[in-house]
Amino acid sequence: MAAPKGKTNMAAKTRQLRERRRAAGWKLLTLALRPEEIALLKKLKRPGETYVQLFTRLARQSLL
Repeated sequence: MAAPKGKTNMAAKTRQLRERRRAAGWKLLTLALRPEEIALLKKLKRPGETYVQLFTRLARQSLL
């Protein structure tokens, strides 16, 4: 995947981090949710919980 090279030092660090994560098996996901789905997720989300933690918790619960 060819991407334009950033001109700043921070861009290089961000690119290296992204490459390390990709090599470690990380997957970047982009979701498009309807407003009612977002409202439902907000109700399910616990205080201080990130959306990644919410999705992981829900996925684990569905496997039980």
